[in-house]
Amino acid sequence: MSSQKLSSIKIPPFNKEHYSLWKKKMLLFIKASNPMYLDILKHGPFIPMIEIGETTSGTEIIPAKHVPKDPLKYTDPEKEKVALDGHLQLIICESMDFNMYGTVAHCTSAKKMWDLIEVLSKRGNHRSV
Repeated sequence: MSSQKLSSIKIPPFNKEHYSLWKKKMLLFIKASNPMYLDILKHGPFIPMIEIGETTSGTEIIPAKHVPKDPLKYTDPEKEKVALDGHLQLIICESMDFNMYGTVAHCTSAKKMWDLIEVLSKRGNHRSV
């Protein structure tokens, strides 16, 4: 679907009484917005990593490891992938009512938001802020 056509489709408003229906509609909207968003909901945001090679400290061998890359050193394609999580957070926030927004606004990733909404909705409650 082109982004022009998608922009005319409203983000499904959150409805705690009909959570299952809202979730299905949201997943369709999210998938149509960007298929990569579904991967973000499942696995979390893209975090560029660098490998630090094997080193030694005296007689101890420290194995190679992967660590998050300095954001100032992201490549343009990495910046684009990192930004996807922020876009998805915005879509999720735009669907929320005031109370639920206040509940999920502290989350640091779209996956954390989605998981919290899922837990609270399955329990049938969410706290007011």
